[in-house]
Amino acid sequence: MLRTLILVKQISDLFNGKRENIAISDAQIVECNLSLLKAHKMLTSSDFQAVKKKYDTYSKQKEKMILSLSEYLQRIMDIIEDFEQITPYYNLTEDDRAYRVALIERNEEKEAKNIFSAGINFLNAILSDSDICPDVESMKCKDFSELVYLQIAGHYRAVISIMNWNGLLSDNVHYKAMRQLDAYIREHYLPDTSLEKFDYYYEAELGTYNMSCRAQNQMIDLFLRMKYFALMPLALSIDMEHWEEDPRVLKLWKYETEFHKAIAGSAYRYLKLN
Repeated sequence: MLRTLILVKQISDLFNGKRENIAISDAQIVECNLSLLKAHKMLTSSDFQAVKKKYDTYSKQKEKMILSLSEYLQRIMDIIEDFEQITPYYNLTEDDRAYRVALIERNEEKEAKNIFSAGINFLNAILSDSDICPDVESMKCKDFSELVYLQIAGHYRAVISIMNWNGLLSDNVHYKAMRQLDAYIREHYLPDTSLEKFDYYYEAELGTYNMSCRAQNQMIDLFLRMKYFALMPLALSIDMEHWEEDPRVLKLWKYETEFHKAIAGSAYRYLKLN
């Protein structure tokens, strides 16, 4: 009993940010999050026996794992989904708060992963378009390639930040999605580039571009940002007097709106500044 109370206190500290991780086994997770008494009250005899058999199987898994909060919530979800093959979780617990938190966490992780995937598609669309990057071999030139990748990463982060300011992304999803494209680019293209450099280009994107593209009423013109995006990292020669009609700017805008739709379900020309 005392060990259970200590474990419950440790789990509470994990949720409240008082500890970074917890040593816990599947047997303990099941003990803390499922109630055989509730199951016995709610279920038919056959369903209860199926739950009891699964419960007993988990109870034998006593090896402890060191889990962060997100890892703990993920493990709860995995175990509960296993039991839900027999019956809904509300038949197995007197307190589903941890499950509800875990469900929110899983949905946020899924949303952040979708945003990251949209960022990969945006990156690949630009790099594979011969009108925008006509000489892919030049990407092997370190200075040029680093500039392109860093500014695309900065642009990705800037766009999702602007959407966060406008309530189109939650703070948690924004936070989870922020650095994922940076990590991908570092792993596959720029292994020697520091995170500080990624931060610099992100801040530059937010500062310079937002000031240059400010419209009335503290709104930012996201289409106008495409002009600067074409000029700066991509070094495209465009007619400045008729840039709105330049096919390469329009292509970039097409890729941008596809990015918007993948993130928020719709494309936006004007959004408010923070």
